[in-house]
Amino acid sequence: MLQTLMSWAWIFVSAYLVGFAVLALLNGRKQKNDIDVILAFGLCALTVYAQVFSLFSGVSSGASAVLGLGCMIIAIVFRRELWSAGGYRREPRVLLKMGLGAVFLLAAALVLTRGPMHYDTDLYHAQSIRWIEECGVAPGIGNLHSRLAYNSSFFCLQALYSFGFLGKGSLCSLNGFLSAALLLYGVCSVKLFRQKRLFLSDFLRLGLLFYFVSPENYAVMGSPGTDLLSMGAVMYILIKWLDYWEQGERETQCYARLCLLAVYAVTLKLSTAMLVLLAITPAVWLVRERRWKEIGKYVVLGILIALPWLVRNVLISGYLIYPYPELDLFDVDWKMPEYTLLFDRNEIKAWGMGLNDVYRFDAPAGEWFPFWFGNLKASLRFLFCIDAVLLPVLFLAGIGRGIRKKDWCCLQVTVVMGACLGVWILGAPLPRYGGAYLLLPALYGLGEVAVKFGKADALKHAIRFAVCVLTAYGVWAWGRFGLASDGWRMHLKRSAVYGLRECTEHFLEEGVCVYIPVAGDQAGYYDFPSTPYGKRLDLIEPRGDSPEDGFRMRPEYRSAYVSTYGDVAEENMFLR
Repeated sequence: MLQTLMSWAWIFVSAYLVGFAVLALLNGRKQKNDIDVILAFGLCALTVYAQVFSLFSGVSSGASAVLGLGCMIIAIVFRRELWSAGGYRREPRVLLKMGLGAVFLLAAALVLTRGPMHYDTDLYHAQSIRWIEECGVAPGIGNLHSRLAYNSSFFCLQALYSFGFLGKGSLCSLNGFLSAALLLYGVCSVKLFRQKRLFLSDFLRLGLLFYFVSPENYAVMGSPGTDLLSMGAVMYILIKWLDYWEQGERETQCYARLCLLAVYAVTLKLSTAMLVLLAITPAVWLVRERRWKEIGKYVVLGILIALPWLVRNVLISGYLIYPYPELDLFDVDWKMPEYTLLFDRNEIKAWGMGLNDVYRFDAPAGEWFPFWFGNLKASLRFLFCIDAVLLPVLFLAGIGRGIRKKDWCCLQVTVVMGACLGVWILGAPLPRYGGAYLLLPALYGLGEVAVKFGKADALKHAIRFAVCVLTAYGVWAWGRFGLASDGWRMHLKRSAVYGLRECTEHFLEEGVCVYIPVAGDQAGYYDFPSTPYGKRLDLIEPRGDSPEDGFRMRPEYRSAYVSTYGDVAEENMFLR
């Protein structure tokens, strides 16, 4: 646990310094920014840095050394601004936030003593991070294990802070820090504690609290999964968007910066892509004012955020975006078979619908929806019904407000929430993929009603009470979960790391060793490189004499109907 807290201190310091420097370069040294914005841009910039570094080398000691040197330079160059921005004011409110943050971090550290508990961690998360640590990126590793082609930028950021080069195990503590930080932001930024009127953004902040105190989410906090940060990013961006609007902020750069974070969210998880619809507002403003230089600046910045991720996609799978073979733009020898991408995409969809049969991916809604809906938790069924009623009403109300008051913000937020929810349901409606998408419309609709009709002090007190109760419950639930096992006693000094899995060696004809799990499909972290499906080894070949050179399909299988498991079909099973 002590090791975890030390890693979090470095994550905070490095993200703060890098974020401060990035925003100073974008908006000038004298402009002040909230600490949450600084950290958000710091994490975004560090993720881009880790991805770029991975294109040339493993993200390990060298990446950490360069980052450390960069942070020292930033601290020296911006020393006056940093001291001024820090302020270190001994105000009761600041001290309270610091104390609350310490409590959240301690509770999160207790959760992490349980170690990684997500099934997918030993399936592919750990191997993805190990590839980044060891090689950065290797061409065609999606041929070895198709799930390595998912290529979330989060894995590069996790590798940057894993400290595996120290020889004491690869840490997977990043999600714990991010969960505590987002929960702290959700609590400490509630406006109703400082002002008397109700705010829509406060109701979305409740979404952060509900999400991160949910057992399904904090139970996997010790795993390097991509869901927690991607869902947290969606909620954070929409909260800040409404927050700026309610403050009367009409400066384009505030909203344009959030659009850059939306691009970053897409590199974390492709299902967040509908967030980029937010870019309509700053784009219209900038075009109307003919601020072409600023348009060019933000377009270039958006490209710089997305480009390393896109390059890694091409190197890993041969396609610009996985699993979409429709974007077949490159003729490279390590390209994965088109059928494999279709199989993976349709399997994700069928699994999300609860059918668990890839060949039923196109089942009509009347067949899969009742089954899917019936298997949802009661609370999620309730949220879905509320969303189905509220979204059309909110959409019409947003149009009305736009026509009457020229205020299109609420309509845009409604469209984004509805689009995110729709893409999730039609794509892969597994609950853990879209918890935020179910929460946000219901809370937003509740906020609209409360702001318009609920002016009674009793409602305001009820909301403050709800925030306090959720906060107390979150700390209690996290702490209880961590203390429920003996892990916290074992890991008071050293953090929990990946578990051991039994694997066997398999040597390809070219002499490259690949590990296969003895039982099941989880190879874990330590046996590297590995694939959970031994059948694939009969279909692929190394591109050189070491794993760093990558893998490709054997010539006779490059256009074959190869599934993600290594089975070869005689015909395209997805042509109906």
